[in-house]
Amino acid sequence: GAPLSLSFAAPLTGTYQADFPLTGLAEGLHTLTVGLPGAGVQDVSFEVDHTPPTATLNTLPGNFPGLSIPLSGMGGDDGSGVDYYEIQYAVGTTATWTTWTTVTASTEEYPALDITAFGPYAPVQVQYNQWYYFRVRAVDRAGNVGAFSPADYIETYPLPNPAVDRSQ
Repeated sequence: GAPLSLSFAAPLTGTYQADFPLTGLAEGLHTLTVGLPGAGVQDVSFEVDHTPPTATLNTLPGNFPGLSIPLSGMGGDDGSGVDYYEIQYAVGTTATWTTWTTVTASTEEYPALDITAFGPYAPVQVQYNQWYYFRVRAVDRAGNVGAFSPADYIETYPLPNPAVDRSQ
């Protein structure tokens, strides 16, 4: 990972810069004590997080009446916390995955993926009787990227028209 960089500007002697490699440090909170001539001692606290976060989508129904598909889910990260989610979709059973959107986690304490509507016109025009597949992954505040969740799918179908009387 990237080193921890510290800089200090002293009015008479210039700027000091030091980079501290973080490789080999255990995960968790660390404190580095820095002393510079004439500047005293300063403690710098930082957290090392090498573990990728997790994310899941809430289960979709097998089929759905309409063209605006609600997606929600949640994630977790015991280190720096979930920063955002990346949601991908595929249309049909042989389509390739396409990144649709990134969504910021709700809060650090409850990193939910709030309800986000796919369709009816964006990112693609949702069609009836079509299969749509979704998956999500989380990225934490330390930049660790989690694996994509297992894909979930849904088939859209038209809403019945109450104005049509089929009893005749």
